[in-house]
Amino acid sequence: MYIVSARSNSSNSRAFYDFLLHRIARIYPLFLITFLVSVIVAGYGNYSVSFYQFLKDALLIDFPSVHPVSWTLPYEVRFYVVVSLMLLLFRKYLNVAFVGWGVVQFGLMIAAEIGSLKFDYFNYVLMTEFSFGLAVGYLIERRIEKYPIPLLFLGVTWLLISYFIVHDKLSLIDLYRHLLFGIPASFLVYSLVVLENRNKIVVSKNLVFIGGISYSIYLWHNVLLTYMGSLFNRGAHGVWFGVAFMLIFAAVTFVVSVFSYTYIEKPSMRFGRYLTMPSRLALLLKY
Repeated sequence: MYIVSARSNSSNSRAFYDFLLHRIARIYPLFLITFLVSVIVAGYGNYSVSFYQFLKDALLIDFPSVHPVSWTLPYEVRFYVVVSLMLLLFRKYLNVAFVGWGVVQFGLMIAAEIGSLKFDYFNYVLMTEFSFGLAVGYLIERRIEKYPIPLLFLGVTWLLISYFIVHDKLSLIDLYRHLLFGIPASFLVYSLVVLENRNKIVVSKNLVFIGGISYSIYLWHNVLLTYMGSLFNRGAHGVWFGVAFMLIFAAVTFVVSVFSYTYIEKPSMRFGRYLTMPSRLALLLKY
């Protein structure tokens, strides 16, 4: 995301609309489809909310309880709003703006954690992990590629220790996930990208494909699990039934995700590029 926004040589308003429209086209179409399917699968009686709350859930202003795996998306959307505003207001000083936002965000997060601030709409601890991603993007964009192997081992060791710490203390994740997982995950991503740039590792095309359909897997798997579980969870079943069920579930999720990526995500992304074509975007900016 940092690389995409930093490489734009367009005007502030053009960069703002270009980034925002791309993100909307990438996130919302598939989410809205899976959200509506989740409402149907759960049953309207199990999702009894006002129309106003329904809109807030559908627009990712609030967390859609009927679609629990999408709980991270509202934070992602909020972060995209922040980045879009930075592109609009601080285009010439984007790096300074990102650093400034990171510092302010960290301060607000600390204030919220100690109880001095009740508002956590933009300063929840998860939001800091997006800032770590910006830092990684900045280093890669600037070709600052140092110590990938030590950082890789540090990241892996850090994560293993973190998992050991939170194994019996899951409550620590809400307060310290940025320290427990955010920083070491950033080390891992940075190291792997640097090693790939140096041709030290070759990423399998199959893994690239799985990465491509990961958003579909992320949004569809809980919907499918809920529906398939309601069909097969009748009476007592043995271990082998459970194994067979999980294998069938994984296969169905894979097939649905491939279909979803091909016929929902790709057309949505193409539509986003269509909207941001110079002629189309100029027409939007005119109004």
